[in-house]
Amino acid sequence: MHRVESYMAGAWHRPSGEGRALLDAATGRTVAQLSPVAADIAASVAYGRDIKPTYPGDEIHVVLTCKRKTRMDGRGYGEVAWDTRVVNQHGDVNAAYDVLTIVANAPGVNGAPAARSHA
Repeated sequence: MHRVESYMAGAWHRPSGEGRALLDAATGRTVAQLSPVAADIAASVAYGRDIKPTYPGDEIHVVLTCKRKTRMDGRGYGEVAWDTRVVNQHGDVNAAYDVLTIVANAPGVNGAPAARSHA
């Protein structure tokens, strides 16, 4: 079973323990396991303080860069990890984080259910 990692204080943390099942809303199948991670809260707060705040009237831009694509063999979906930066009009970084998206495969590919006929 795939375990979803958490990004905190500039680093990825692997889950521990059993965790909880993340279910596909359409099929009800388990697609991943979620688990809490013991985190260094002080390090997380310090990391957040390094980021510049935004203010009313600021113009912000979001820059997404694909970091990796992972095919989840036989599961009907894959993952795409994005490096994300929110930058203001002065070039200051207002937020920096990774976004993990789950992307469905085409019907019948990599374990995805076959397309249904609408006849």
